[in-house]
Amino acid sequence: MKHPACGIITICLLLLVLAAPAHSKNHPAPETDSLIVIRDDFQAQALSGWEATDADAWRLDEREGERFLSLFTQSKYQPPVRTPFNRILRREMVHGDFMLDILVRSTKEDYPHRDLCIFFGYQDESHHYYVHLGKTSDPHSNSIFIVNGADRASIADSRNEGTAWDDGWHSVRIVREAGSGMIRVFWDDHSRPVMSACDSAFLWGKIGLGSFDDTGDFDDLRIQMKNPASGNPAIQAEGAEIVRICSGFSFTEGPAADQKGNVFFTDQPNNKIYKWSLKNKLSVFHDSAQRSNGLYFREDGKLLACADEQYRLIELDRKGRISVLAGEYNGKPFNGPNDLWIDLSGRIYFTDPYYQRPWWTRQAPEQDCEGVYCLEPSGRLSRVADDFKKPNGIIGTPDGKTLYVADIGAWRIYRYNILPDGSLSGKKWFAPEGSDGMTLDEKGNVYLTNSAVSVYSPAGLKIASIPAPEMPSNACFGGKDRKTLFITARTSVYTLKMKVRGI
Repeated sequence: MKHPACGIITICLLLLVLAAPAHSKNHPAPETDSLIVIRDDFQAQALSGWEATDADAWRLDEREGERFLSLFTQSKYQPPVRTPFNRILRREMVHGDFMLDILVRSTKEDYPHRDLCIFFGYQDESHHYYVHLGKTSDPHSNSIFIVNGADRASIADSRNEGTAWDDGWHSVRIVREAGSGMIRVFWDDHSRPVMSACDSAFLWGKIGLGSFDDTGDFDDLRIQMKNPASGNPAIQAEGAEIVRICSGFSFTEGPAADQKGNVFFTDQPNNKIYKWSLKNKLSVFHDSAQRSNGLYFREDGKLLACADEQYRLIELDRKGRISVLAGEYNGKPFNGPNDLWIDLSGRIYFTDPYYQRPWWTRQAPEQDCEGVYCLEPSGRLSRVADDFKKPNGIIGTPDGKTLYVADIGAWRIYRYNILPDGSLSGKKWFAPEGSDGMTLDEKGNVYLTNSAVSVYSPAGLKIASIPAPEMPSNACFGGKDRKTLFITARTSVYTLKMKVRGI
């Protein structure tokens, strides 16, 4: 998909695209606002940090005193769609803007489709980009390609007539600007791109090297990114700092704000639900909460909870009186409802992973999967997703059209379309992180909780990482103006003043 901003070369891009001598083993120092996040000169005695589709085709080699990575034979790997057969991938994920520099050398005899390839935005074998450095330009050679669940397709809006391969080393640079979707490729001359494209399908992913069926060498890989800030001034209040407002708990979870902005949260091991009021007062709302975990308020002020003491979804009125909404599916008890979200029509979506709890006598699940369920206002219950390893956090958009679900077992966030009947379609990998709990702000940004609070734009671009003194478990917006982010984190609850309002 073309992006209207792709024709504009921003000042940031001009800072990134630095002239560098071809074939140089000494890369220039990173920009003052940039950081080298991946570097490999292949001088080690063993290849580490890489995963190959066909390990027998790759090796560390040496010639004239120089060590390098060599793709020395054809691969036996066959991908499910048409894309380069032979590839080796770095294990790290690269998010957002980056600049990749690498030295390449073809060792294949000369012919029209002589090539080497560089992958980026690699999410899986059927979803990624790659740059094909082919000797001739045609629909299948010497271009920027996308693989998006189907055979590769060229997305280049400009490219040269072909890559000038000989038997020597050449310098390749790829510049990616995720916000605009811009992609530019440079060959030896880093001041003039030889290919360009604009696409925003994949804003993060792994980096890789390879070819269709040719051979070649790679050296001096460097990936440079802008120095990541811990916060983001667009969403975080100026000068705001994390504040611990209460502590002394065993494991805090499930924060949810009522209509006034008071925040309720659970201490599951101690079987309590607490209330933090607008007057900054802590009180016990319920002292026997059936091991409640995730919480969410209805429009009528009733509090819903995923209570796994007896594997139930329950409702608590303002006086704390409990009603059971659901406790089984197909005649068998749930694994242990964990987190929930309610849409404007009153549908309740909740996750049902299996975590062996110390207060259970059972030792195995009775359900045949760890799924996601939807409970209609009529009482009709359906399983709307059954292909998760371990679903956990869940949140939906105010318009009721999009649902985000964390698969903490696969360490991924998925996005679904919510259909008018409440079922889900169009499952798409949204972010390469797991999450215990999730929340949204008024701009549609998605807040994840794992080692920090990670914030992703609706397009799937990571825009902030907010560290906390303890590992976060969940988050919500509360306070009178809904501009305070409440973070439950192990033994404590923390707050952070924000510019944006929660929803």
